[in-house]
Amino acid sequence: MKYFVASLAVLLTLGIGTANAQQTEDNNNASDQSLPPPAVFYSSYREPLEIRLHQSAVIADKNMEIIFSKIVEDSRCPSDVTCVWQGRIAIQVDIQTKNESRNIILSLENATVPINDEYSFVLLDVKPYPTSKNPIQKKDYVVILQLEQTSPFPSPLKQIKAGIALIDVTCNEGKIPAYKYNAMSVACVSLDTESQLVKRGWALLRLHMYDDDPSRALCERYGGNWLEEYSECEYISLQQCSLIGGKFSECESACRHDPAAEICTLQCVFVCSVDENQK
Repeated sequence: MKYFVASLAVLLTLGIGTANAQQTEDNNNASDQSLPPPAVFYSSYREPLEIRLHQSAVIADKNMEIIFSKIVEDSRCPSDVTCVWQGRIAIQVDIQTKNESRNIILSLENATVPINDEYSFVLLDVKPYPTSKNPIQKKDYVVILQLEQTSPFPSPLKQIKAGIALIDVTCNEGKIPAYKYNAMSVACVSLDTESQLVKRGWALLRLHMYDDDPSRALCERYGGNWLEEYSECEYISLQQCSLIGGKFSECESACRHDPAAEICTLQCVFVCSVDENQK
């Protein structure tokens, strides 16, 4: 009789484990028979994302689509049961951006997963929590995710490739921009490192004080002629103009600001015009 009771207990335990595994499989497969929920849209990546199983979410300011595609495991101990092991929940998220597609596995034990050098996804919660009397239906699963920026600002090179002017490159906290001796590149370094780079001749002393005009400072550093009244820099190259953040023209009149001049040389003047609102 004791042997029979012990065997029955083992069978019941195995049966519960099999039932939990079967529920996870059923939750994933049942979705094939119904349409996915409509997509949800978020204007900013700073908003927490709430996504149902097989639903997609679009983050507008990152041009990114996220799909809660699969329940990898849900062995969480029901809230009304005392368990030796609390179990775990793991999900799969599919990520689509302009340049790549990939999927990641998130769990509450491994809640933060990097997706590139700049961003990570964080799993905040999976709802609802299971109970022994009410198995979770696939339509009820909701994940709450957060896209977090690993570093507030990308590297200077990535900022410049994205079209940001050299003088507008922003460094992360505790770093400052150090300009190379020819003022054609910039690095984000600590204050102590900047001083060492200056001593070695790699970096310039500060191009300007905070009250000065950085466009004028760079114009003069590049050997250009700065016209304060018109916010223009003459005689610099297209590349130098782009680093200042200006609009380049390769053939402007030498008398463009004095059309009534009696004598005007017939020559093309390289002109870099800087928008005053961006200075």
